[in-house]
Amino acid sequence: MKGSGLAKGAALGCTLCWLTSAQATTEGEWHNILNALDHIPSAVGISVRGRIENCHIKIQRGTSLIDTRQTALPALGARPGEEILQIAIDVPPLPGDDASIYKDLSATWIVSDGHARPANGWANWLQNKPQPIGSDVWMNC
Repeated sequence: MKGSGLAKGAALGCTLCWLTSAQATTEGEWHNILNALDHIPSAVGISVRGRIENCHIKIQRGTSLIDTRQTALPALGARPGEEILQIAIDVPPLPGDDASIYKDLSATWIVSDGHARPANGWANWLQNKPQPIGSDVWMNC
C-alpha cells in the first residue's frame, strides 16, 4: 500500500485552492465551517466532523472556507445560491510513506437546501465510505 493513490489523487484535485490561498478564516467563518461539518452525516453513523476527529485528520483553519456562490461554478456543478464548503486537511501518513504527500489535501462539498454532496474524493470518502477509510493499519476509522 506504499504511496496511497487516494492521497496523491486528492492532492491533484484541489479545484478551489486559488480561493483559499489568500484568505484567513475569521472566528465566525470557522464556527460556520464546523457547524456545517457537524450537519453532514457519514456512513459510520456520526457527523463528518466526528469522523475527521476520530481519524486524527487535522483541518487547516486558515485555508478552509464556506462561501455562498453568487454565480455558477461549473467545474464543481455548483449553482448560484449554493454553498461551497472546502476544508484543507492533513491526513496521518500511511506507515513508511512520505508524510508530505498527506498534507494540504482538500475535501469539498456543495451544500444546497441543507444537504451536502461531496465534490471531490476526500469529501466522498469522509461522508460515504464505510469503515475503514484506509485499512487495518492506516486510517482504520
